[in-house]
Amino acid sequence: MNTLMRTLTICTLSMAFTIAHADSSSTDPSKACFLSLSDNPDLSVLKDKIAISDVNSQTIEMLSNEKRPTVREKASLSKWVTETEKCKKLGDAWRQTNLPGSLVTIVDQYFLKLKLMTSDLYAGKINYGTYAKNRAELFSKTNGEMIKVNEQIKSDNQSKLEKLNQEAIDAKRHQEEIDATNLQKQQEIKALNEQREQSQRNAELLLEQQKKEQAQRNAILLQQRIDAQNQLYQQQQNQVMSDFAQTLRNNANRPLPQPIVNPNTTTNCRWIGNTLNCNTY
Repeated sequence: MNTLMRTLTICTLSMAFTIAHADSSSTDPSKACFLSLSDNPDLSVLKDKIAISDVNSQTIEMLSNEKRPTVREKASLSKWVTETEKCKKLGDAWRQTNLPGSLVTIVDQYFLKLKLMTSDLYAGKINYGTYAKNRAELFSKTNGEMIKVNEQIKSDNQSKLEKLNQEAIDAKRHQEEIDATNLQKQQEIKALNEQREQSQRNAELLLEQQKKEQAQRNAILLQQRIDAQNQLYQQQQNQVMSDFAQTLRNNANRPLPQPIVNPNTTTNCRWIGNTLNCNTY
């Protein structure tokens, strides 16, 4: 904004061509051109009549001058308008690129109004003093318009910045919510996986326990069969022994058959099981 105000004071036909958001590494080409007008020899006749390069340099004599331009001075005025228009055109493209459209419009309107005002001086409708006062008034009014526009731009930029900041905050909060949701889902998935793994381990442990219990039952059944077989075998053995003992008892009570006695022989008999064996000799 300071550069903008400085440019306004360089020449009454120039405007502020730089604002805070313009590219600070470049300069409006019109600026140097307007500065060079004060050294133009073709405009020397106007130096004590109008402020060629700085509206703020208007003297009390200029503001109170009731004279009107002479023929020679009119020629210099015409030359001055032509040169300032050339200077303006040098920066048109730069301003279109670096300034917002509202400020470019104010610049164009300023040039148009000043040219019309200069044409009134050229035609002798107004004197130099009135022209100087009108220039000062136009400068002040234009300056106010540009300040107002600049403040509006700053306000808009601030609003946009606040909006962007709020959007960034909202986006961050939304991302945090997404991250929190994802984390919760991951934790739930992890818990489910752990639960499934635990269920699988429990099932494996249960199956192993069932196998062990079945093996124990099988071992018990096998032992029971073995015990039953041993018992049956023992019973059978006992029965055999009992039968044998009974046979011995029965045989002991049975009279021995009398063999045919041969006086010249000897006969010995004995029971072997249920069979009587006799040997004669």
